[in-house]
Amino acid sequence: DFVRTQLTQVIGQKLGNFTEDLKKENGSEMYIAGDSAKSSEASTPASGQIAKDFKEGKSGGTTGVAKTQNATFGTVVVTQTSEFMCSASDLYATLTDPQRVAVWTRAQADIKPEVNTKFRLFGGHIEGEFTALVPGKRIEQTWRVATWPAGHFSKATIELEQLSNSTRLSLKQTGVPLNEEDATKANWERYYWNSIKGSFG
Repeated sequence: DFVRTQLTQVIGQKLGNFTEDLKKENGSEMYIAGDSAKSSEASTPASGQIAKDFKEGKSGGTTGVAKTQNATFGTVVVTQTSEFMCSASDLYATLTDPQRVAVWTRAQADIKPEVNTKFRLFGGHIEGEFTALVPGKRIEQTWRVATWPAGHFSKATIELEQLSNSTRLSLKQTGVPLNEEDATKANWERYYWNSIKGSFG
C-alpha cells in the first residue's frame, strides 16, 4: 500500500519537474528548434560529449546564446594562432585578394577587399561580409558555414603581427554554434591555414 500510494505520488512529482529542471540546468547547451520547442518544450543536447566538456570548462572557449528565427542554441569562442613565412602585407593580400584566394581555395572566389562587401568561398559553403579592414594588420568579418542554423553568422577577427622573418596570425571567432566548435577549428586549419601554406609555401 505504501508503494502504491505515497511512493508512487512522490515519484510522479519528481518526474513532473524533470523537464523544467533539465532546461534550467542545460539551457545554454540545448539546440531548440522553433516548432519542436512548442511541441516538446525541450530537445536533445547538440553533442553529449561536447556539452559535458563545456560544463567542465574544457571547451577552450567562452559561451553565449544565439537566437535565429527558428532556433536557440549555445555558442562558443574559437581562437587560433598560426605562423606564416611571409610578410604581413602578403598574408593580408592572400586572405582578401580574389586571385590569391582562388589559388588556395582551388575555386573561383567571390570576394572583394572592401568594407560592407559580402563574400562567398568554396562554392558558397562559406559566406560572410567584411566589416572592417586594416591592410596588413586586421580583418574583421561575419562568417558562417552553409550548414549552420539559417541566418546565423559568427564574428571573426584576424590579427596579423609582423615578426622578424615571418607573420603571426591570430584568429578570434565569436558566436560559433556549440556543436560546431571542433569542426570549425578543423576547417580553419585544413582549408585556410594549411591550404595557404601548401599553395604559397
